[in-house]
Amino acid sequence: MILVKFDKEIKGTSTVKGHEGWIEFNSYSLSIARHIQVQGADRDVGQAYMSELVLDKGADKTSPEFFIQSLVGKAFDKATIVVMHAAGAGKSSQKLLTIELVKPIVSSFSTCCAANCRPEEHISLNFVKINYKYNHFDGDIEKGSVEKSYDLIAKE
Repeated sequence: MILVKFDKEIKGTSTVKGHEGWIEFNSYSLSIARHIQVQGADRDVGQAYMSELVLDKGADKTSPEFFIQSLVGKAFDKATIVVMHAAGAGKSSQKLLTIELVKPIVSSFSTCCAANCRPEEHISLNFVKINYKYNHFDGDIEKGSVEKSYDLIAKE
């Protein structure tokens, strides 16, 4: 389960304990790439490029807000993306991954629908800083976490 909260509250429909009112998404994607050129014995490593974070969901009561935000282009203070996983003996919800975006802007909103289906939406977020935290579990027991941050403006 992927849950998202924006600092300027956009009320979603989540009823997950501790994440009530967050927005439920079906998937997200984020990629990082760099150009590397090899010529003979030389290897030239280019600067890394980070994509925007793309979220996919079915249409819901938050759809009009994302639609208008894509047109207005106003930055939120923060967006928090949490990936929950049911695991362990009790199949309790565990917070596996947390991604925090600083100053996210809805840079793209697209929607599509086929006959007799629920509309789907793709929302792209541009941001200036990202914090990426993974929590390691062994069954029901959290075994620690690893966290990294990157500032796209400062390039550090």
